Amino acid sequence: MIRERPSAEKQPEGSPAFFKSRIPGMLEKRPDIEDKVFFDGAWGSEIIRELKPDKDDIIIRKQRYDGFIDTNLESRLRDLGSQYLIFIGTATNICVESTIRHAFFLDYFPILVSDAVSQMGPDIIQQATIMNVQSTFGWVTQSKSLLGALK
Repeated sequence: MIRERPSAEKQPEGSPAFFKSRIPGMLEKRPDIEDKVFFDGAWGSEIIRELKPDKDDIIIRKQRYDGFIDTNLESRLRDLGSQYLIFIGTATNICVESTIRHAFFLDYFPILVSDAVSQMGPDIIQQATIMNVQSTFGWVTQSKSLLGALK
């Protein structure tokens, strides 16, 4: 089975992102954790049945920590007239925060759902990211409040 390799291999060779990616080196040293690293084609990268996209849904495959870099995310959001962006996901302090900051700089209103994200590292990192978003880069809510507002 041919799989997409981790994102570092998609970075320009010699770029900071290429050198800072820990995944390839980590997999060489610890092949036993390959099924715990999520990259396109790896176990765990599939969308769960409950969240499977419909045929008309837009799918954007991100290759960097920031979902806007090297994707058509911004143009799709502009085409849709989007103004508010809701953020859930993993690696709050890396991928989610990177994309939130970029969204803020593009004049979107980023909303972080704090109980629908998980950090890479200790809890203090999650708290720091939530504080960064709340104080500067967007708004923070919880899933119960979000679902209530969407009704």
